[in-house]
Amino acid sequence: MRRGDGGRPALRRPSVFAATAVALGLAFAVTPPTLARAGGPALAASATVERVTRRLVSVKIAGDRAQVAAVLDVLRERVAETTATFEVVPEIDRASIVTPGARDDRQLARIWVDLSEPPGRTNEQAPVMLYVVDGAWERVLIRPVARQENPEVTWEELGHIVELALRALSAGESIGVGRAVAREQLLPAPAAAPPEPARAPEAPPTAPATPRERALRVRAGGFYSVSAYGDGLELASGPGAMLEVHTRGRRFDYGGTLTGEYRLPSTVERGGAVVGFSGGAVHAMASGSYALAPRHHLLFAAGGGLEIVRVQGSSSELANVRFVDGTTDPIPTARALARYSFATPVLRLFAGLGVDAPLRNPRYLLSRGGDSVVLFEPWDLRPFVMLGLETN
Repeated sequence: MRRGDGGRPALRRPSVFAATAVALGLAFAVTPPTLARAGGPALAASATVERVTRRLVSVKIAGDRAQVAAVLDVLRERVAETTATFEVVPEIDRASIVTPGARDDRQLARIWVDLSEPPGRTNEQAPVMLYVVDGAWERVLIRPVARQENPEVTWEELGHIVELALRALSAGESIGVGRAVAREQLLPAPAAAPPEPARAPEAPPTAPATPRERALRVRAGGFYSVSAYGDGLELASGPGAMLEVHTRGRRFDYGGTLTGEYRLPSTVERGGAVVGFSGGAVHAMASGSYALAPRHHLLFAAGGGLEIVRVQGSSSELANVRFVDGTTDPIPTARALARYSFATPVLRLFAGLGVDAPLRNPRYLLSRGGDSVVLFEPWDLRPFVMLGLETN
């Protein structure tokens, strides 16, 4: 209080009050925009840092060891731009997919891949199940991937889906469905047990279902073969066709192989005479194939068949020699074959090396008076090579 102001406080005097009000008004008028300019970029930078720092990806995978190795090779390429960890587990726990764990602001995604094939009906394959959960554990992508005839096509499709999901999450987009909806899909409530029906007469036991690996695979193709028939004879060669019936195994399959081929005409000259050969061969073999890798296969086959040889003799120099009419001779033959195949989704390119062993090996003679001249004597073992294509 001052003397002479009527006993009023200083703030109550009109001049002081007006000055204070103007100062406060200016302070409130200036401060909000200033704070907005200072705070806006800071908040935007914080959001950017949060999105950039989400780079962790965890992958859990269950299934057959060979399939797991192939899928991991594909996934490592598709998640190369992130910091990824991989874990092979005995089985996929669906409850863990929809049950949030500890919060981690660096986590971009969590991935589960279920390659296991539960037993089912004959010739029926369960799809590969893919689950992708976002970093906040709020959205779940559930994607069944159908198994193709060529497993590599399935693995590439799986990797493509994972790559697209990670790109969407990195861009701040959402994937799949909410966690509550995913829980209903993955963990449905158990249905009420139906009333127990009246006991029916026991039926005779039925035979167990044939495992899928025993389902048959049929392949057909064509080839060109070249055989070393003997000294002095041009290489016997010609086109052929083949049919394979094999079991459907993961690494090893077995069955039978049937081949038929045509031998183009060839000649041999001895003692002024010319002997012409033509014909063909049919062989049936037991065969087995082993997959070195998804695209590389080795086949071994052994069996037997018939070689049909058409022989015709002639000579422009020996006018006094009469040749018998051409004859067709069936010769029983054993065959062994080793073949390498490179598989694509549709066709297989193969190259083979084998040997034929005739069980009867006739010689071809020219008789002049009391003398006999050996015109041609085929080898006891006849190596051959083949190159061809077949369906996959």
